[in-house]
Amino acid sequence: MSKKIKLGIIGGGGDSLIGVLHRVASFINDNYEIAGGVFNPNYEENLKFAKEIDIPTERIYQDFDTFVEKETISLEKC
Repeated sequence: MSKKIKLGIIGGGGDSLIGVLHRVASFINDNYEIAGGVFNPNYEENLKFAKEIDIPTERIYQDFDTFVEKETISLEKC
């Protein structure tokens, strides 16, 4: 079985149309996994939304810079 491509999403939280489209497209052929991101400028809304779509909250970040920093470190450990 091949590994899934991990995606990070910037924006597209809540009822954002483009967010819904990207999430649906990422699941169409089961080759992708949304691993984390920053969906909304409000961190509490980020966490709430992540729980709604079943993404681990430890991979949800307050801002883009933190997202890039933490996920880059995570990739370097692999």
